[in-house]
Amino acid sequence: MRADKVIYVPQYGTISSLNVVTSLGIALFYAYLDTYFPHSRTLIQAHRIPKEDEALLKELAQYQKVFESVAPLPEGSDAPVGSGPKRDDPHFNPVPRCDPRPIHPMFFQKDLTTIRNDLTAFRSALRQLSGVRGNHFGLSILYENDFDQRNFGGLVRNANAFLVDHIFYIGRRKFNVVGTVGSYHYTPPIFCGPVFSGTHSVTSPHVRRGEDEGPLVPSTEEEWLEDVQRMIEAKCDGKVQFWFLDIAQEKLYSTSDPGDNSSSSPASLAWYEEVRNDPTKVITCCDTEEALAAAAREAPNTVLIIPQEGKLPHSRLLQQCSKVLQIVPSRAEDEMRWCGLSAQVASGIALQRLSSVMHPKIKCI
Repeated sequence: MRADKVIYVPQYGTISSLNVVTSLGIALFYAYLDTYFPHSRTLIQAHRIPKEDEALLKELAQYQKVFESVAPLPEGSDAPVGSGPKRDDPHFNPVPRCDPRPIHPMFFQKDLTTIRNDLTAFRSALRQLSGVRGNHFGLSILYENDFDQRNFGGLVRNANAFLVDHIFYIGRRKFNVVGTVGSYHYTPPIFCGPVFSGTHSVTSPHVRRGEDEGPLVPSTEEEWLEDVQRMIEAKCDGKVQFWFLDIAQEKLYSTSDPGDNSSSSPASLAWYEEVRNDPTKVITCCDTEEALAAAAREAPNTVLIIPQEGKLPHSRLLQQCSKVLQIVPSRAEDEMRWCGLSAQVASGIALQRLSSVMHPKIKCI
């Protein structure tokens, strides 16, 4: 393969490869960001690595340098970009994959237990470099897994690619394992129960965690919400703030058929219409890194609620959101005919941006 330019999308703490469309979405977002918001990427200049962390940085850099020996050649060049063998060397392998699993080359030909242990050690080193106290990066996701099963697998892959602590989901317990391409082994999704849709019947009881009475029927939405929040906060070891990821699909949101599980509820749609243009609530991935980092610091943990295709999450979850995160400002709808993104691509862009903003030292790797 020969190429004039190679765009490399850094994946912090990754196991599995990103979906190609998601990778392209991230690349296009940063092209847009640098063109229209050139002052939004500045933290890398303000976060130089202290001398005492240089050895740790060098160790972590080996994780990414594995790609240099297999990078495509520039047009007109006979030598590889990296330090690997030359193309005419009998040891040069133009197709270097030696493992059928779509995982990072550092984990090729290793068993599951070894991969998990190596990943734990790697992420621990990343937290040390970033100055994180405790065992969490401070970013998790929550998905309402109901009728749209296509995107959930991609969300799991995105979570593995970036610094996500936990993948929470509600709704259907079963999810699209095939779409995860095996990445659910490394960041297992955590089921937080079904979505509340009225009082459950006795034949379909809801188990309230932390109680000894056995299966109980929740009497209110508030009770259901408390159960979900309690489980999330227990896994995150502390308080959380919820953000809603606005993927700009307002033209698809409908309440026309209350019996259709793909329709948003009137309460969810009313909340969305009220807050999507509220300057006190809305932040965008195009905001300055300082502004995004300040918003993230308002709580020890941020849980990003990611919607299904064409449907808003449960209204009680939305009402817990302190921020609405948009990929680009709303004016982009007019400037470039912005019609939104799939949940998979939008979450990839958002998680990459938030990871780099919340942990700027890691960008030095």
